[in-house]
Amino acid sequence: MKRWYLLALISLYFAALTVRLIPPLTNGVWGPDTGENYYISNYFALHLKLPDPYLGFGLTYTEFPIVYILAALTSVTTGLNTFLVSELIMPFFSSLLVFPVAGIAESICKRKDVALGASAFYAASALIAAHTSIIASDTLGEFLLILFIYFYLNYEHSHLFAFAAWVTAFAMIPSYHVGTIMLLLFLYSDLLYTSISRDKRRSIRGVLMISIVATATWIYWLTMARVFLSIFILRNPHLTLWEAIVAPYLVELIILYIGRRIRIGRIAESVRRWQYPEATQYVVAVATVIPLVILSFTGLKSLSFLSSPYLISFAPTAFFAVMGGITVLSFSERYRRAAPLAIMFFFTLLIIIVGLITQISYLVPLRVIEYTVLMLPVFAGFYISDKGEKRKIVAVSLVTLFLLASCISMLTMNQMLMPSKTGASPVQDIDASLWIRYNTQHNSTVASDHPLSSIVFGFGERNATWEKGGYPIFEATSESALLAHLMNASTPAGTKTVDFLLIDSYMYSEGNYYPNQSALPVSPAFSSALDSSYFLLLYSNGFTDVYVFLP
Repeated sequence: MKRWYLLALISLYFAALTVRLIPPLTNGVWGPDTGENYYISNYFALHLKLPDPYLGFGLTYTEFPIVYILAALTSVTTGLNTFLVSELIMPFFSSLLVFPVAGIAESICKRKDVALGASAFYAASALIAAHTSIIASDTLGEFLLILFIYFYLNYEHSHLFAFAAWVTAFAMIPSYHVGTIMLLLFLYSDLLYTSISRDKRRSIRGVLMISIVATATWIYWLTMARVFLSIFILRNPHLTLWEAIVAPYLVELIILYIGRRIRIGRIAESVRRWQYPEATQYVVAVATVIPLVILSFTGLKSLSFLSSPYLISFAPTAFFAVMGGITVLSFSERYRRAAPLAIMFFFTLLIIIVGLITQISYLVPLRVIEYTVLMLPVFAGFYISDKGEKRKIVAVSLVTLFLLASCISMLTMNQMLMPSKTGASPVQDIDASLWIRYNTQHNSTVASDHPLSSIVFGFGERNATWEKGGYPIFEATSESALLAHLMNASTPAGTKTVDFLLIDSYMYSEGNYYPNQSALPVSPAFSSALDSSYFLLLYSNGFTDVYVFLP
């Protein structure tokens, strides 16, 4: 590897790290379900085992525990506080992906300018940086997916790459269920391409890997992830367990059949006939990519930020998405090795569309679109490399602007949204949850909305209501209904009587309960009841209040 190229990648690593450190360093805690993530990591660091039974909201979190074990072991071996590790480990970890992203682009087209362009877009994208700076199973899943694609594309170069591909595939299974599905989706995409191009050796390898990974996945889900299986698979009225088990192998047979009927030469000829002007490419890309991004985010009604003037700081990210979309939609034969990524891109878009239409819980577009965005840096890098020298200078300048705008986006996110809507919580919420931890009985139950329930569960170490029990309480229409819900609140630990209520200034005006529901202020009935003899203010730091319920 040439020295200038290595130094450029190292510089991009620190650029990526800078963007990703902004959210956790400018908020009390950063990321949705941060309290739960911290709780599981800290529990493993203290006891070297996972909590069982797990009484938090994320019932399946401990069934895919690798990210928490990683954070806990980092804390134990370095002596650093578990909270510090759980807040900061992912920015350092995910920023490393600038190297394999560059490796993917270079292995496809053998050009270092494309590799650096792709790596720069991965480093600077605000959309990517926001969710790769959070400790969560999906963040680790994305990390492993990029590594797997890099190793798999270089499978034939050495036995080390082949071994690493298998290890990464198996590591994904206990890390993240959606990541495993996306890994299989990439393998299906590669198998489709190798089948129609008559690459028998790679097709056999793809069939072997899909069959073994799918079998290992089902063994793990049936033995170690039974809650996930019952929630996401068995509750689907249109799919039986046996149909779900057979599906991965049936898809293989369908792809192989398609491969026997279609030849790559015919497709290439069709692509050559289907060329259109660059201006049209821009229009098609904008019309395809941007609406799906917007729809995926606005599908979560509690994230209503499209009217914010600060949204302009995300414009360069939209530019990046359009450039990537253009490259996919007018795919060049020169980058034929990237065909599996392009096929996977279209399959992912199809999943997003199906998720938007059907509202199936495990096809939530916001979860899936992360993987679409992860593929776009490579195609955006291709776009830059296809331009003349003058236009390359313009493109590089835009990448620099893109990086600066991403930093601004991260800094202004709290102006676009209440921090609790992005999964962030101010330090006052942490202080209140710590007060609860040291001044209430251990078996107490605390009522709050989703973000604050996660905080009080993780840092206050108390049972919480989350949305199922919190929504009926804070949106009660009468005092009698409020008292009834407080006496019989639904929590992950069962039906409980609420002992305390945790409310901050954000929650008074915009309580965050269900992701597909608009944020709501507390009801007038609840507000007026706070002044009654049933409630007593025990703690307030000027932003967050703790009330005791006196039935």
